[in-house]
Amino acid sequence: MPRRNNPRPTRRAEAKMDLYTNWLNNIRNASIGRIVLVKNVKAKRILEALKVRNVIAYTQMKPEYKLFDYLHKKKKEVIMLFGADRTNNALCEKLRGRMLQEKIKANTRFRKPLFADDMKDMDGILAFLHKHVADSPRKRRAVKY
Repeated sequence: MPRRNNPRPTRRAEAKMDLYTNWLNNIRNASIGRIVLVKNVKAKRILEALKVRNVIAYTQMKPEYKLFDYLHKKKKEVIMLFGADRTNNALCEKLRGRMLQEKIKANTRFRKPLFADDMKDMDGILAFLHKHVADSPRKRRAVKY
């Protein structure tokens, strides 16, 4: 019996696309009542283009005491979205530890999809969405940017 075309790769691509659209929608919803902290201004612009609210860049808030003063005034939970490389991991852990000392809630669970193979930072997410959203109207409706 001849083997039919294997639909698996498209299912995997669809599942991956759905994973990232759901992740993006979760970040949009979570950003309404929380602050999203990213490393640089480029990542901030990418998230703002994807309709994520309350985004601040770590590089704009130097020295660090300005960042922590701002977070104390806001009194909100902080979602930390740093890249998945070694330097960003170290920076994220350092800031998270300092936030715990300062009694600021830090949330790093939204970083999990960044550890996938082709995603290492916000640029990778934007490239992935542009690459895979362009071929389907259903996907284009799911990712409103």
